[in-house]
Amino acid sequence: MAMVKKKKGLYVLLIGIFIFSFGFYEVGSNHFAYAATTFPKGSSIGGIDVGEKTEDEAVSLLLSAIERWKNEGDFIVQTANDSVVIPYKNIKFDVKASVKEMTNQIDKPWYAFFTKSEPQQLPLTVSVDVTDELLDKFGNSIDVKKTVQLIENTISYLGQHKITAVSSNQNDAEATIAETSWEIPSDYLFMDELLEELNRISIPANSSFSYLESIADKVSYYSEAEGNFVVSMLYALLLQTNVEFVERHSQGIIPSYSEPGIEAKVSKNEKKDFIVYNSGPNEIRVTAEQTGNVLKMGLRSKKPENTYRYSIENSLDVDYRTINRYNKDLQPGHRQVLQPGQKGKRVEVYRITVSSTGEKIDKELISKDFYLPTPEILLLAPAVEETGDGTETGENAGTGEASTTTEDGTVPTDQKTNTTTGPGNTMNATDSNDANHAATTDDSIYEQPNVVK
Repeated sequence: MAMVKKKKGLYVLLIGIFIFSFGFYEVGSNHFAYAATTFPKGSSIGGIDVGEKTEDEAVSLLLSAIERWKNEGDFIVQTANDSVVIPYKNIKFDVKASVKEMTNQIDKPWYAFFTKSEPQQLPLTVSVDVTDELLDKFGNSIDVKKTVQLIENTISYLGQHKITAVSSNQNDAEATIAETSWEIPSDYLFMDELLEELNRISIPANSSFSYLESIADKVSYYSEAEGNFVVSMLYALLLQTNVEFVERHSQGIIPSYSEPGIEAKVSKNEKKDFIVYNSGPNEIRVTAEQTGNVLKMGLRSKKPENTYRYSIENSLDVDYRTINRYNKDLQPGHRQVLQPGQKGKRVEVYRITVSSTGEKIDKELISKDFYLPTPEILLLAPAVEETGDGTETGENAGTGEASTTTEDGTVPTDQKTNTTTGPGNTMNATDSNDANHAATTDDSIYEQPNVVK
């Protein structure tokens, strides 16, 4: 009988939980069903800031921006012999689809409900109706498909009102605008797929390029170290073009294959991407070829009016600190380097624009990079002095303070030695009295919880 009552009570409890959960779901659904979506701060559509706006507010804002853009003048395509006006009736903006795409981009799965949505930058959805009349005006020397793509890319960010048509023989006018060769580290074993994807990369004018989307996400096996090598090389090349760097992260260390400031990092797990925007007027193609342990990478495009180069300036070395660690079991005068010190560095990277006549016409700061120094860690035996009465004292290095030894010749466990690690900085290191640690220099023994290696 008691068992029956227990089962009955259990059923009642389960039914109560079900009803409560269902009611909570209904209330929650009713509560959020009509909540307006607000886009994350920093989000933009077509270059228009829609951060902290609802969908309706974003639509209204974009429509107003499009009208202002149209009122600035006609949209003109310059051909070799004429200027062709593209009527605005032939240009279709789908604002609602643009806003819907933004909503889809920031939409999160149920298990990520409490995570913060990242800001997004999307183009406007635009299409151009190419009539027979426009085709006649373009003529046979124009690559219509590429020209229309250039028009749509430009308008999708409400860009300039005048572009140059893409010639049908543009490929014949291509040239190598930047080229470099780097030695591949010996332990990089999965470069083949990366190179295959690199050779497929082209960045049309007025378009963005994402390394994670275009390369990393398309290979069957991705090594972050090899990805950093490739993207660093690509970064060095794109510094010699007029692209805009939307997102670039430093590795925080100076890799062996490059120089300070000329490196980049991409990470799927940390969501760190490398994104550039080609503001035009020409498409940029990537070429990559491996010969032995050397990777040769280049950029091909129609020869630009201006040329570009990068400059590393204001390089400053940052001294490292020395951390002294003491062990009473070592012979007097013992000194061992547990970790060599390495200087840090600060650099600034600039892009220089040079005209066709060789005149420097612009200098743009691209990045400021800082590489932390690596502290030097020394293992020392405490200095010992013999006093006039025959007793021994241990002198604390760098402080002039003395610590008296116990009867068995050891330093008390609560006796600390102040160790100077740099100008104005002091760290504490304690002696080890564990018999198992005697006569060893294993770095893990001397690691202190407040010392960062």
